[in-house]
Amino acid sequence: MKNEREGWRVNKELASLNWSLEGDVYIDLKGKYVTMLRDVKWEKPQFVYRFPFAYMLAFTSGLKSEENNDLPQPNLKSESDFYQQLYDYRKELVGEKPLFEEQAYLKLITVLSWRLKQRWFNPIIDYSVGYEGVYNCIPAWRLLTSKDFLEEGKKQKCEVSKIDGSIKERIIIIASGGYDEAEDTINNPPLAFRYRSGKRKLTGGEVHAYTLHHLLANRLVISIPDFFVVLAAVFLGRNVALIMENYRERLPLLGTALIAVNLIYVAVSLQFYISKAILLPIILPSLAFWFCIKPANLFNKGRID
Repeated sequence: MKNEREGWRVNKELASLNWSLEGDVYIDLKGKYVTMLRDVKWEKPQFVYRFPFAYMLAFTSGLKSEENNDLPQPNLKSESDFYQQLYDYRKELVGEKPLFEEQAYLKLITVLSWRLKQRWFNPIIDYSVGYEGVYNCIPAWRLLTSKDFLEEGKKQKCEVSKIDGSIKERIIIIASGGYDEAEDTINNPPLAFRYRSGKRKLTGGEVHAYTLHHLLANRLVISIPDFFVVLAAVFLGRNVALIMENYRERLPLLGTALIAVNLIYVAVSLQFYISKAILLPIILPSLAFWFCIKPANLFNKGRID
């Protein structure tokens, strides 16, 4: 149901918020970036309609992992907001501590970059993690189908009581699987996803699954904008070029040293990505640096232009 002020909301005639939860299903239409929380206040019950869907799943999953027997459960007879119950319950456990790590909340520099049509310091969806390590795609009917298959050609039974018990410990996302009418299919997904999955399309459900995976793993990858690192590389390259003017007789040795430094930068960038979830650009800064110092001059004793 669409509300002019709040956008799409759950129809109360279908599911009461006294026993269910809702989340905003908006995704980045290119499938590159994680949806961020604009402010800590978005966690408050009065703003819950703005809460991204994957964040809501991560929030409830985190509460369940605490193994607390008194965790509020959905109750069809409840007369109070269910999210309010969970929010108050968590507040009693850990106080006003934010629900997620700092990277999940919108930064001022990210907002300012929107004017330049950029998304500076917005966490990216890390498709280097293969989809098989993030989710398992199955048809929705399999969740409600008995494990005991009937004879071939006959209709299978739907028996909720026979669902594998382990399914209760998992997070299930029922989403459209590439229906154009759903308007959440990304026909030109990031190259990393196409390479790892072998698929040419990315659905909104898969984007939510990746976002949820990153939140549960406490690993939101921040990509440092090319602009800043290229600027630093140009500044460094020009200064190195000036230094080279005074050491023309040692240019071949200096060239070898600079190649080693560049390789060290590549190694450090990879280590930052692995250990700190910070993605430093490599190709453009390296090209800018070498363009400034003009590599052809490194291995001769001629004048540096």
